[in-house]
Amino acid sequence: VDLGPGETPRIGGGLVVWERPAEAAIWSAPLAGGGPVRVTDGHMPAAATRHLGVSALCFLRDTAPSKETHVDELVCGTLALGGQLYEPTRIAAAPRAIFGLEVAVAGGRTGVAWQSQEEDDSAVSFAAVSCGDVGVATPRT
Repeated sequence: VDLGPGETPRIGGGLVVWERPAEAAIWSAPLAGGGPVRVTDGHMPAAATRHLGVSALCFLRDTAPSKETHVDELVCGTLALGGQLYEPTRIAAAPRAIFGLEVAVAGGRTGVAWQSQEEDDSAVSFAAVSCGDVGVATPRT
């Protein structure tokens, strides 16, 4: 199945997510078939299955497009089939860059690890967050 232009595809709970850099957007499509839908603004998605049809989704958002004021914001939430993003929460921000993003799920918690560029070196960070399930959460745009 050709889902159109994009980069960095990841598999979650019954869906695939990827970025379309030209649009600075995250897209998803169900593995069982169906067309792609735009999820949110962002890039470099990482996904992990919470349960069938529901994934933990983490991605980056640019706070400013210029190199002088550029800050990557790391955002995590719950993604349902159909492209609904629930409870997107800002986890971290880095003025130089965040990369090497990985996400995992254990119980009701989402763990996310990332690498960020520091002044003279790089650093590895980790956060564990509780995300509401689709049956309880309210979608946000």
